[in-house]
Amino acid sequence: MEPLTGEFDHLVRSIETHYGVKRTHIPLLGVANFFVKTLRPAGARGFKLAIFQGLGTTGGDLEDLDRFVEDACRGTLRPMVVTHSRNAGETTYLLAGNLVRPPSC
Repeated sequence: MEPLTGEFDHLVRSIETHYGVKRTHIPLLGVANFFVKTLRPAGARGFKLAIFQGLGTTGGDLEDLDRFVEDACRGTLRPMVVTHSRNAGETTYLLAGNLVRPPSC
């Protein structure tokens, strides 16, 4: 397992446990990731996506969610973009990490 995959999985499990929700299954996401890994557009090595519904965070709870995500991220995975829509009650986090590999001999 690559380091970022482990960090992402840890974050997803933390959200599921803390908020009592499950990530939404996205059909054919694995196929899309296969093509990214194979074709490597713009040097990308892959991607992960998790969608959660019903976290029940509105108003002041958004700051708690931000803090929770920040604390749950470990290693190189960090929030890069965070958006909150107070009208729609939606929050989006775009996280990025730098996959560092040891040099080949």
